[in-house]
Amino acid sequence: MNINIMKNHLILFTFATLLLSVNSGIAQTESSSFVTNSLFKINFYYPGVSYEQSIGKFSTLYLAPYLNGIITNKEENLDRKRNFYLTPCFNVGYRNYYNIKQRYEKGKNITLNSANYFSTTYILRYTKTTPDSDYSFLHQIGIGYGIQRNWSSGFALDIQGGMKYTFDADNINYYSPLKFYIHCAIGYWLGKKK
Repeated sequence: MNINIMKNHLILFTFATLLLSVNSGIAQTESSSFVTNSLFKINFYYPGVSYEQSIGKFSTLYLAPYLNGIITNKEENLDRKRNFYLTPCFNVGYRNYYNIKQRYEKGKNITLNSANYFSTTYILRYTKTTPDSDYSFLHQIGIGYGIQRNWSSGFALDIQGGMKYTFDADNINYYSPLKFYIHCAIGYWLGKKK
């Protein structure tokens, strides 16, 4: 399949997901017992911090600077060695917690957005893109599905998977244009514990 067609499908799917997420949030009932909360976390796996700002009854704006890394194959490098490069990243995303009402009605934990969500995301990476290049900025967009759980002890788990598109990937060795991803954040949420 042509990469331009795949890119157009991903962009169209991203906006369709965003529209459906907003509409599903509006369609939910108006009880105030199950709304999203603002949340600040320190993450240990993918070290960094994350902040979610409630922007609607079932939606949040997600911001996360973190440190990632890439390991290259011997074949990808001029020196024929495996290399490890640290990659500072910044993630901005929209999340729609589509099942928070159902979890609340079943008596399940919904503390600090403990629910499943659909997301759209933009990732800015400062990374090496070829074996002999300096670090440069790399832009990615994606859509995903995630599960977030935050317990009253402070322990936090956020697992997300989906598909992301890397802009200008034809000129980049270490990032393919369209690929599936899994991101796991394990951390501790800050704030008053109940």
